[in-house]
Amino acid sequence: MLNSCLRGPILAIAFSPVLAWAQSSLTPQMSTLKIDAGAVLTQALKASSLTVQGKPFHAVMDIEKAGETYSGRIEVWWVNGSKYRMVVTSPKFNQVVTVNGDQVQEKNEGDYYPRWLENFTLALLDPVPIANNLRERSLPLGQNPNKPYGCLRRDDRVNGVTDQLTYGQVCFSGSEPWVESVRTFNEFMFFSDWQKFGEKQIARTYRTDVLDEDPVVGHLTVLEELKEPDEARFAADPATLVSQRWSTSFVSARIAEGLVEKAPTIQWPTVREARPRET
Repeated sequence: MLNSCLRGPILAIAFSPVLAWAQSSLTPQMSTLKIDAGAVLTQALKASSLTVQGKPFHAVMDIEKAGETYSGRIEVWWVNGSKYRMVVTSPKFNQVVTVNGDQVQEKNEGDYYPRWLENFTLALLDPVPIANNLRERSLPLGQNPNKPYGCLRRDDRVNGVTDQLTYGQVCFSGSEPWVESVRTFNEFMFFSDWQKFGEKQIARTYRTDVLDEDPVVGHLTVLEELKEPDEARFAADPATLVSQRWSTSFVSARIAEGLVEKAPTIQWPTVREARPRET
């Protein structure tokens, strides 16, 4: 599981080592500078992600009111990326994942892993899962003094048709900056209420949308340093076979249509008084 520009004649000097400042433009109303998008994303993850160059932690997220359809609880004991335990509970799905080096133990209860719930687990452990995808193709960001950082976006259009699997956008806030929102074709998460945790600023409130864009809100009710991890908590024996672990994969519409056992015949209406439009 762990497994979407402007111009001017002055030269600005950056005080942060991660920002690559270039020629800017200056008008009486606004000055905009170009900065390196990949550097901003890297800095934002270091500043506002618990798991990117972070210290061991114990966290609990409570989602809405217990018992409601869109409600749940996520508890994580994290030492590093190869040693952690996560317990997810909700009305229709429960999961316990223990990772200890090459050993992974996974226990699931329920018919499927709801995407909205998985979005909250990603918000804690991998807030920008499309990070590498964005670094590959994104253009430099434009920086406006009134809004220090904008949004980093990728939107491929192959032969004029949007490739939804590559679409992604990350927006930033704060002077560090911090990750404020993440949006892809299948995911949305908005982060707010940042509070200090060590050298980082970590969001305490998380919001995603379901169905008709109804908001579902989670609150980080516990966040503390994990100073003396209990080794027994990370026992992952017996390990779960890879083929028996739950995961989510996404394929393009073209591939999905090719997997249909019997494709229905499309009955197009008769063209009467106009030429068919080319797409």
